[in-house]
Amino acid sequence: MHRKIKILHIISGLRTGGAEIMLCRTLEQSDPSVFSHRVVSLRGRGALGDRVERSCDLRAMDFKGPRLPLEFGRLVREIRRFEPDIIQTWLCHGTVFGSAAASLAGSAKLVWTIHTGMADASRVKRSIRFLTRGLAAVSGFVPDQIVACSKTAAERHSELGFSTDRMTVIPNGTPVAEFQGAHREGRALRISLGIPPHAPVVGIAGRWTPEKDFPTFFEAARLVQERLPETRFLLCGSDLTFENQAANAFVEQSPLQDRFLLLGLRKDMPAFYSACSLVTLSSRSEAFPLVLGEAMAAGTPCVTTDVGDARDIVGDTGVVVPTRNPPALSQAWTDLLTLDPMVREELGQRAAARIEGEYCLDRCMS
Repeated sequence: MHRKIKILHIISGLRTGGAEIMLCRTLEQSDPSVFSHRVVSLRGRGALGDRVERSCDLRAMDFKGPRLPLEFGRLVREIRRFEPDIIQTWLCHGTVFGSAAASLAGSAKLVWTIHTGMADASRVKRSIRFLTRGLAAVSGFVPDQIVACSKTAAERHSELGFSTDRMTVIPNGTPVAEFQGAHREGRALRISLGIPPHAPVVGIAGRWTPEKDFPTFFEAARLVQERLPETRFLLCGSDLTFENQAANAFVEQSPLQDRFLLLGLRKDMPAFYSACSLVTLSSRSEAFPLVLGEAMAAGTPCVTTDVGDARDIVGDTGVVVPTRNPPALSQAWTDLLTLDPMVREELGQRAAARIEGEYCLDRCMS
């Protein structure tokens, strides 16, 4: 009987971000007869802890404040006990502490993963900029391999000083079957939200963070309402609720406040995407936005800002506009929303075929 390959994943935390979701997908897609995984989350269980535990053991730690030295020692001991063949680090703090602990604990192969676009480093937290410079300085000899989730992320980190000799690009894959065939559920979601059957719907999914540039989204929505006042706007993601005072302030500035539905985190994302006439991205920085692949797999065409690998993802099945340009974003929405429904449906079908052919999870992990 062959020995399984043991992989220890060290990640900063388990909130609902792109890197965290890709970790979950990696675990779920992995062959349990070949690989044995364990995950260490430096900042507790987060929103995805239960999902991780359905695939492997999880060690949730508390890397902050006065507990940090104790937790670092615990991390070193965890590595020694598990005796991994490979240590894979995720996100900045996971890579910094994971690499330091790995150097003390043994001789496992060390793989860094890059899931941030770093399009505008000046807008990144000072502490992250400092740690990133440190990682760049040692990237030529500390990790055995560096895996970037997009071509843009690889190029940007190369510009920041990361070694290209050990870097490869493996794009984020989409579990296509998970998002297909939810048209009935999408119609049911529309009904439950009180949206008329033929009303145009613009959807956006993501965390409330500066990188997602929701001010641009809301300004574009205001412009669309002047031309297509029947349009609804569905927003879902962490903190995208009416309890979020900043988000609610943008809604209150609209003359048609009831057209905005802030849904928070959703577990029915296939239905969410299928309920939308189009799905959009207003971000000013991304690496490989998962939302585009998911929405396209569901057969919903996309309008995205020109960030990360978004242009490559949508190809000729969607529309790409400049960042921080509400009029351009609004015009692209209007152009798609006023298409003949059959033409828009055909565009969505082409989008689904593109994701299945180029960015399905099986293909990206093979």
